[in-house]
Amino acid sequence: LAMRRRRAHTATLVLVAHASRLAGDTSAAVRTSADALTVWERIVGPNHPGTLEAVDVLASARLQAGERDGVPALLARLCAADGSADPVRRAYHLVRLAELTARKDKAAARANVQEAMKLPCWDSDEGLSVNQRTRLADTAAYAARAYRLMGDDAAGQMTLLKARSIAMRLDESGGLLPRIEKLAAP
Repeated sequence: LAMRRRRAHTATLVLVAHASRLAGDTSAAVRTSADALTVWERIVGPNHPGTLEAVDVLASARLQAGERDGVPALLARLCAADGSADPVRRAYHLVRLAELTARKDKAAARANVQEAMKLPCWDSDEGLSVNQRTRLADTAAYAARAYRLMGDDAAGQMTLLKARSIAMRLDESGGLLPRIEKLAAP
């Protein structure tokens, strides 16, 4: 019973961190998700889904706050743990890792983007939710940015076209297209 309560409390911390991030309070999101991660790791270990969710929220909160220190390690951890259960999420993690490391390690960044672009979520996005399709469009825009940072403008342009194509098939494409352009800019 005590273990259940600790897990529930820790899951609540992750939800609070996620809500803080969505509300724009990135400092609270970073603090809360780091606390949740520490507790999750202690209670259930480094590869439990709850722990990995805390890692994901922490990485997102740090990126949103403009803090890049430690984020590549968090994303590498998520990429290593990602299974095939959610290829959209895996693609996002791989591409964000590539984007953050493109200037320092072009070969590894290229390998990550190429791995991401081979995932089945790109074959047809028809079975995906609106949220997943929006994330896929964002992922393609980040891939375009990663390619541009690696100096491959042709691949960057092709990937940006993919992002635009996905965005255009969404009802809220008018607001999404400018965001896609912004995310793709190096």
